Amino acid sequence: MLLKRWILFSIIGLSSVVVRAQTLVVVDIDDTLKVAHVLNAADSIANSGKIKNQFLGMAKLLRMFKEDNSEMAIAYVSNAPESLMHNSHRRFIEINGFPDDGFLLLRENVFDGSFKVRVIRQLVNEIMPAKVILIGDNAEKDTLIYEQIQKDFPQIPILTLIHRVYSVKNKKDTGKPLQKDQMGYVTSVDLAVIFSRLNMISRDHFQQFLNEEIPRIVAEPDHLEEGEIAFPKWMDCRDQMVRRFKMPGQKDLFAQYQSRLKKRCTR
Repeated sequence: MLLKRWILFSIIGLSSVVVRAQTLVVVDIDDTLKVAHVLNAADSIANSGKIKNQFLGMAKLLRMFKEDNSEMAIAYVSNAPESLMHNSHRRFIEINGFPDDGFLLLRENVFDGSFKVRVIRQLVNEIMPAKVILIGDNAEKDTLIYEQIQKDFPQIPILTLIHRVYSVKNKKDTGKPLQKDQMGYVTSVDLAVIFSRLNMISRDHFQQFLNEEIPRIVAEPDHLEEGEIAFPKWMDCRDQMVRRFKMPGQKDLFAQYQSRLKKRCTR
């Protein structure tokens, strides 16, 4: 049984999570939660041990999301090698305040190309959730892996959210295109908007998140590459269409955010 091999941050929570989970959330780490720049070999190696490099607001948003969805299991599933990255990724999750009662599943064999698909299939089959949320990025294979999971479980509503940190137009760090029905996002604010529109986060949490995180994103310098940041210097988000959203009670604040997003992602 896969359950017996899972490494949990809260052993006590295992049985309750598995029995009660109505929603399974599968989250990638590098370039989804962690600022890694995996398409650049030198940067990827340099960032591998840096545990404070997180995309701004992601830990807070996932905590809020979990508070509003108590019957939820979260699994951090990464192709990073277990032998090298387990301790680093565990500390990254803990020190940055990501929900720490989830599963951390890393690849034991670096030559195992089917690891992620196989593990997610097992998670779905064993937990049997009513719905699945897949969160990843467009650096390597998440778009294709998540597309396969959606094909494997057509009877389960699956929401796929892809962090567009690379552009398909970039000849050096070439991003992967989104597949059918996948939704792209650039920052945690975009993700919060999606959660709010699908009624997956409370209105109070949503308003609090916007009030706290948008000013930080608007004030962020363009040259940053480390720490808690929304737009790493190397990020190429030009593929993401900047849409105008009407946010009651937050018109001015959200206008500032969209202006910042448009400026940063237009090249």
